[in-house]
Order: sequence, then C-alpha cells, then structure tokens
Amino acid sequence: MESLLWTIAIVLGVLVLLALIFSASVWINHLLLGWKVCSQMRKAGRLITPAEFEERLASSLGTAIFELPTLGWRVLWVWWTPEDVRLAVPSESEAESSDSLDPSPLECWCRDHYTDLSTGRAFLVARQFTGRAFSRYPAKVRSSFPRMPTVTVLSAMIDLIRMEDKQQGKSTP
Repeated sequence: MESLLWTIAIVLGVLVLLALIFSASVWINHLLLGWKVCSQMRKAGRLITPAEFEERLASSLGTAIFELPTLGWRVLWVWWTPEDVRLAVPSESEAESSDSLDPSPLECWCRDHYTDLSTGRAFLVARQFTGRAFSRYPAKVRSSFPRMPTVTVLSAMIDLIRMEDKQQGKSTP
C-alpha cells in the first residue's frame, strides 16, 4: 500500500512538473511572438508607446481596438487608429455579434482593415497585456475615456474560422 502511495505521488509530481513546463513554454512563446510583432510593426511605422497611446486617448480622437490574438490564453494586444471605426465601417459590417461564437462582420472588417499585421493600418501599442490586465485594461480605458470609441476583435477566432473554411474550400468574408 505504501509503495502505491509513493507511485501515485511520483506520477502526480511528474504531471504537475509537465504542466508547469507546458505553461511556461506557452508564456515564453507569447512573449517572443509579442516581441516579433512589435518589431514588425516598428519596421512598418505602426508602433506607438503606451504614453503616446494615453495622449491619443486623452484627445478622444480615433478608436481603441482591443484584440484577442489567442484562444483562451488571456493575451490582449491594444491598437489605435485615428479613424472613428463606427463611421468608417461599411454598413453591412455594422451588425452586432449574434449569440453564436462566430465573430461579427464588424470584427472581421476591423481585423482586415486595422489589426492585420500585413494589411492593417492601426498602430500597435508596444505593450502586451496578460493575466488580470487582460480584462482590467479595456475596462479602465472605457471608464477613463468614455468618449473614446472602442472595438474588441477576436482575431484568433476569425483566423481559425477562415483557416477551417479554406481547408474545406469555402469562401469567407
């Protein structure tokens, strides 16, 4: 009986260690991806500092875009565009998201025109938000700057759906 308890303890210890290694590797991967994206946006002239973002928020011009680039890992990228997305978006894209998990046409339009790394035109804030800041920062921005329009874009879901549709030979918006 005692050897069985030791075996269980060892197996559980190994599983916990593997879970910690996996979590650390995912976290490191997100950090490296964030640095790579920041470097790419800096080269494209599409990177602003958090201080510049705060100045633009205070001016109440443009739109803050909160992008969720991962599924379930609580990572948030913040973008800013000088355009008022509500006025720039085509009328067919204004539809709100339904109760389904599918992204709204507005989210897809914002992904294509603002947050896409190669074709977008929004400016990335040089800071990645994770953990508690993932949900607190957008709430802070919305309460501190209520006149600033904001949009949330679930880009990971959009990219996943588009990839699945491409594999199935469907056309996507």
